[in-house]
Amino acid sequence: MIAVRWFFLLAFALVSCAPFHLSEWIDQKEEASFEEIKASEASFKGKVVVWGGTMVAHGVDAQGNWLEMVQRPLDLNWRPLLNDESSGRFLVYFKSGEIDLKEVREGRLATFAGMVAQGQTRTLGQRAYEYPALDYRDHHFWSPRSNPGFRFHFGLNASF
Repeated sequence: MIAVRWFFLLAFALVSCAPFHLSEWIDQKEEASFEEIKASEASFKGKVVVWGGTMVAHGVDAQGNWLEMVQRPLDLNWRPLLNDESSGRFLVYFKSGEIDLKEVREGRLATFAGMVAQGQTRTLGQRAYEYPALDYRDHHFWSPRSNPGFRFHFGLNASF
């Protein structure tokens, strides 16, 4: 009986780490990688994807509000990894009110669910860059933490 209680407690703890509001989209998402979609955007247009990364800019243009993200690989909880890996940048288009702009800031980690949309060529530095784009469906903004990844602590402390 005790083993059953521990099992359910552990299962709840593991599941509670994932952003549940994204689960609807995660179940529908396209299994292709960011690189595959970027290389063949037209064949994936309208498909659901879940991408994450670091915010670098936001603004408004003729297509609406947008966020510019540096893509990062996602961990098992769909949180962007804090490492140097990236396959490029992408844009997230959203309507007013869908995202609280008070939560938007450079360097913030976020995961977005959206439909692959028409990409856009913009200037990045001194050159033209082709940004793949998403039409926003859902998101999760991640709180900063000092040591990403699995953490477990057990210790004893004694003073003499």
